[in-house]
Formats: sequence, C-alpha cells, structure tokens
Amino acid sequence: MSATHATLEARLSAYTRSLRAMSAADIRRHATRLDATRDELAWWRLTIDVDRRLRETHLSQLAAAAARAARDAVLAAAHDGAHDIDTDVVVAVSRAAAEAARGIVAGYRLAGNESPTTNFESRPGPDHTATPGHPSAA
Repeated sequence: MSATHATLEARLSAYTRSLRAMSAADIRRHATRLDATRDELAWWRLTIDVDRRLRETHLSQLAAAAARAARDAVLAAAHDGAHDIDTDVVVAVSRAAAEAARGIVAGYRLAGNESPTTNFESRPGPDHTATPGHPSAA
C-alpha cells in the first residue's frame, strides 16, 4: 500500500469513526445545517466534479465503499442511541455523509470539523498533486 493510499484510508477511517460516534443531538444538528445550507445548483456542480475526478483517478470503487461505510456509520449511530430521531432526518444526514466520503476520496477536504456535509474547504488541483490536503500530496 502506498503512503498516499494509507493517508486516504486513515482519513476515511477517522471520518467514519466520527460519524459512528454521533449522538442524536449531533444528527439533528447536522440535519438542520443541511436544511439551512441547501443550494441545489451548487450541490449538483460539486457532485459532477466529484464524479469526474473519481473517474479520472480510477477511484470510483473506493469512493463507493467509503460512501457505504459512511452511510452505515450514521445509521448505526442513529440506531444505537436515538430511536426517537425522525427517519427523514437520519436519511438526509446519512446521504450527506456518503456524498462527503466520496468527496474525501476525490481529494476534497471537508470544511469545519469533518462534519457530514458536502461543504468542502479546498478542491483538488487540476493535476491532483499540487493541492495541500489532497491524498496524493501527502
């Protein structure tokens, strides 16, 4: 395993652990943030960019596995500690977490504290190597 791949795996593992540790209040807070920052056009542009970068770097399968792990971590956190959370809230946060995990694989850094949102603080550079924080820059 290359150092770059190990760094990416470590980031994904830390992200998934943080999702799994969320409380009911955390899940609700993230759902509220998602509602407050909803921008459909920006979301679609970002999704298209992430998809393109994943295809270019041949990381689509890893991204799918990361998305599944993120989704499952949110669902497990909701199931373990908060049976009173509305299903729509859990679904929204788990979907956002899955999209954020795909973005991490594509080389984006999450804004803030690695929250399950698709707000990224930096984008990968055109060659995926020169941007600080991109897995290939490690």
